[in-house]
Amino acid sequence: MKHNTHPLIDAREQWTRRNVSVRKGFALWGMEVVATAILFAMAGAWPAPDTNEAHYLAKAKHLSDPQWGEGDFFLETPDAHRLFFLVMGPVCQSVPLETAAWIGRVAGWGVLAIAVVHAARSVGLMSWGVILAGAMYSLAVRHTTVSGEWVIGGCEAKVFAWALVLWAVGDVARGKFSRAWLVGGAATAFHVLVGGWGMVGIIFGWICTRAFRIKESVAIHDGAHHPIEPEQPSIFWEQYLPPVFLFCGAALATVGVLPALALSAGTEASERMAAATIQVVERLPHHLLISTFADGMVARHVLAWLLWMGLIWSGQRTAAMCRMSTILFGSMLIAIAGVAVTACEPIFPGPSHAVLRFYWYRLADGVLPLGLAIGVASAFWQSKHNTVFFSTLGFRGMITALLVIDMILQVPHWPIPGRSAVACRADRHVSADAWVDVCRWVALNTPENACFLTPRGAATFLFRTSRKEVVSWKNMPQDPKSILQWKRRLLDCFAESHGNSIRSLESSTLSFGIDRVTSVAARYGADHLIAPVATFDALAKESRSSLSLLYSNSVYGVYHIGFDQSAGDQEIRTP
Repeated sequence: MKHNTHPLIDAREQWTRRNVSVRKGFALWGMEVVATAILFAMAGAWPAPDTNEAHYLAKAKHLSDPQWGEGDFFLETPDAHRLFFLVMGPVCQSVPLETAAWIGRVAGWGVLAIAVVHAARSVGLMSWGVILAGAMYSLAVRHTTVSGEWVIGGCEAKVFAWALVLWAVGDVARGKFSRAWLVGGAATAFHVLVGGWGMVGIIFGWICTRAFRIKESVAIHDGAHHPIEPEQPSIFWEQYLPPVFLFCGAALATVGVLPALALSAGTEASERMAAATIQVVERLPHHLLISTFADGMVARHVLAWLLWMGLIWSGQRTAAMCRMSTILFGSMLIAIAGVAVTACEPIFPGPSHAVLRFYWYRLADGVLPLGLAIGVASAFWQSKHNTVFFSTLGFRGMITALLVIDMILQVPHWPIPGRSAVACRADRHVSADAWVDVCRWVALNTPENACFLTPRGAATFLFRTSRKEVVSWKNMPQDPKSILQWKRRLLDCFAESHGNSIRSLESSTLSFGIDRVTSVAARYGADHLIAPVATFDALAKESRSSLSLLYSNSVYGVYHIGFDQSAGDQEIRTP
């Protein structure tokens, strides 16, 4: 005999079951995020500062504390990533820069993991399938980029922008274009080019979805892999929130766009074109000019595209996967447009350089690894093959073992306490141990307002010492006027007397003799020099009187420069 229970008891039981299900689902999501973040940390845990961290965090600290590094040429130039500097500035002011770098890295790996998990779940992956996608993304983003885009690594603005773009890719897969646009606007606020190209991809995806009528909802699963019907949006959500999201996304984007536009304010067209040529041809051709890219990088990138398209063609083409694919195809078209502009560069160099400086391969470098990772994970974890080879303990186990091997290969660069020092990647162009030693001495024993001539390969001097330097190859400003001044400083410090290219420079100003050192020092207000000891020893003894040795190790020496102030009025180089 069936007994009817009280409605309140039924409601309480339903609420309890739902609450337990939510907790289990959240725990599973948390496990996926933590595991993916650990995978990213294993790949990106290089000693600090990493590539780009030295100048990003120095800028952030200077914005928060203008007296820190006051008067440094690079720090006093206009900022292009102000939101990032505002967020990280207080952190950099509160703790040492190296500690701030690790705080920023952990935050970056965390938000990247959340974004990748969101994107993987958007096409129906769960648990180990999501973690496999994260591991594959870590591998692919390090080895399939064509222009060397950094995503997993140091603390810089584009890491957080990429996290938001990857989240937006997941929203596009779910058909939430308005929310994707809002998130894309936030990405643009952090980094105008990463977020800007992401918003272009979102627009392309929306157009393709409408044109090809991709309307079916993605199948979402709970922690027990039971399908859950997607909730039907309310009238309010359908009619009112999308326009609000569109407006807010555009408003957020202006936070990044307006400072970028302000960089060129008040400059002549000739200055902008000359600065663009410096960026594209002389300083950043390895990121911007595909004709200079290494053949291996181009080949790996093309193979990655072919593999991804093969996976899409042979796999389950769900509506969610098709929507996600629209952004990837959009990034491919953007990259092809960049190749077309490069083909015009020999005929129209100036206009081509002005266009190529916008990193046309950046979006493909970031989203292709995501599409490839999710495609591979979907193929392996959702395989319907019933052979022993494709069983869970067979083929999937071998794939997992290969990825574990890749992670183990990352161990040597971890800065584990007690291990002999591993050089940070930012110091790869100097003798790292000797350079760190010299910087430590400078930070402790020189006046805070001292200004230095540093070696051409130095990238971490400001980060390590808080002292001014005349110029650094790595610290290129963003605005046209400052870029031209930056090149002039490089030529004065490191180029032959008749040289006009920064592609072939000497390692030290001292290589040209004492007269060049004193002339450059007088012009730019430098009173100290760091140079290779061997270069100093090669000088004639009678010419060394202008330099007083303050400290030296086996590689570098720190010298005080004595000079006549009128030397700065002399011509340093022959035009």
